[in-house]
Amino acid sequence: MATEHYYHRGKFWNQGKHETSMRYVLLSLVGIVQAAVAYGTNICSSYFISSKYNHVYALLQDGSVFKSFIYFVCIQLGFAMIASAFVWLEPVAAGSGIPEVRSYNGKDE
Repeated sequence: MATEHYYHRGKFWNQGKHETSMRYVLLSLVGIVQAAVAYGTNICSSYFISSKYNHVYALLQDGSVFKSFIYFVCIQLGFAMIASAFVWLEPVAAGSGIPEVRSYNGKDE
């Protein structure tokens, strides 16, 4: 290590600075990808929830209360099953409560 440091002395752009800058670039890319996934998830969640409420509202306008209730419960069960499938794929998410909150409450307003 000391001989490598001695070899690179006086040079501004050495291997250590290159590795450090690559770490920052990769860290930035990971953050950007995570933000894009979170944004996409939020947009999809908002779309599915608004379509659920619109369909239930249309059923209520037709006068079928029981049918709208069954539809609402089935959609909520579907959201819960999707959330549990994500927990099955990644067990670390089981303790966070995020899938349950997202499926029961809908969007985070």
